[in-house]
Amino acid sequence: GGGPPKNSNAEGYVASTPGMNAPGGLALAGYTNCHMQPVPFNFDCLGMEAYETVQRLVGALFVNDVPELKKGGKLHAVLNICAARLIGSLVDLVADVGYNHPIVQKIISAAQEAK
Repeated sequence: GGGPPKNSNAEGYVASTPGMNAPGGLALAGYTNCHMQPVPFNFDCLGMEAYETVQRLVGALFVNDVPELKKGGKLHAVLNICAARLIGSLVDLVADVGYNHPIVQKIISAAQEAK
């Protein structure tokens, strides 16, 4: 037949590439900024002087016996991202489950322990 050959992977590529399909989906879902660039939560805004405090906080939040997640491990950043997400979502978490929920109380006690 005439014309260029079809790329059998094109549809799968578009469907699996968030940069190509997310803006339309976000717009349909009612988001006003459908070109936002999501980034993982982090503690960077606190500066390097808070590094040791953040590490104490992470240590108080999680029981960690996975070598890759420990300081110096390849996946240690995942632990920091999870901790930042928990702290960043605390107000919403309290609104959803209440101040006395065990997870809320764990976050608060970890923060107090980390000082």
